[in-house]
Amino acid sequence: MENLKQIEDFVKSFETVNIDYDDCDSFEDFKQEGIEELDSYLQEDFGISYDDLDETLKKDFIKLLRRDWNEYF
Repeated sequence: MENLKQIEDFVKSFETVNIDYDDCDSFEDFKQEGIEELDSYLQEDFGISYDDLDETLKKDFIKLLRRDWNEYF
């Protein structure tokens, strides 16, 4: 991936403000919403999907989601 640094920066700074916390009954719901949201941005901006990310970047993203979930609740 030629845009690897840009993709890493994008994923690590992803904002979850577009996710409606009230529609999520659990962290798993929130995580799924976050992955779907990130996936659509990745496809639009970089032509890749969430599944194309390496495992470390996926784990970093899940940590970001967990942090945001815990701050909201």
